[in-house]
Amino acid sequence: MDDQTWRILDGFGKGTVYSYLLCGTESAILIDTGLGLTDMKPITDELTALPVSVVNTHGHVDHISCNYQYDTAYLHPADEEVFLQHSAHDYRYYLLAGLLKEARLPAWLLKLPILRTRVEKFCSIPVRDNRRPLSDGQRLELGGRSLEAIATPGHTPGSVCLLDCERRQLFSGDTICAEGVLLQLNHSCSVETFKTSVLGLKSASDKYDLIWPAHHQLPLDHSWMDEYITCADQIIAGTAETVQISSAIGSGLITKFGRIGLVYRPDNILA
Repeated sequence: MDDQTWRILDGFGKGTVYSYLLCGTESAILIDTGLGLTDMKPITDELTALPVSVVNTHGHVDHISCNYQYDTAYLHPADEEVFLQHSAHDYRYYLLAGLLKEARLPAWLLKLPILRTRVEKFCSIPVRDNRRPLSDGQRLELGGRSLEAIATPGHTPGSVCLLDCERRQLFSGDTICAEGVLLQLNHSCSVETFKTSVLGLKSASDKYDLIWPAHHQLPLDHSWMDEYITCADQIIAGTAETVQISSAIGSGLITKFGRIGLVYRPDNILA
């Protein structure tokens, strides 16, 4: 992305997730560590000789799976339970089986010898005691480059965005993405809470020019936040058109507005 910033891809197709390596003059931060299909440490070792710490935008499986490869990983404490669930072997296997079922593929594919090693690697990630608490407003100094954490509960209770202060960039994790945000998960916050988080990002929009999400199209501009706010307003007012959807990671209603959609539980609209 520039001579001190890289985007690293893991996964494939619509399941591709982006991690970002940001270097200063003294240290580096890796924002998220992917699904674990790609080993992150050899890549970051090749890109920089600086000490690298991890910052997780949230605790989901596709953002935390190579945390164990680093000595320090910052995570908002509100996502500790989410992190532990998404690190557990049984949950990760259940998730794979559910995704196969959703794709109308048989579960026995997971037991094929050609896939067994990769399945076991995905399901059996080590969990180290390397997590450090990350709080709203906390600044991480890299040497000539600083990151500020902005708490954005919604997709998960401990979701955060990272403001790259000097380069005027926002790394949004799953809080702002081009296709939509999932709020139907059993640990997701309400639609109203999510809207409050997006309003907070919008109020700070004079501090950044571009938004770099963890999935799909990129970069994004400020107009995407307006669409999320309007979509949330319609859901809260009860005027939104909805469609029931089912998913391996949780069923719910979806409301679309403009380019985006919000998936949510009908019993979790108001804070």
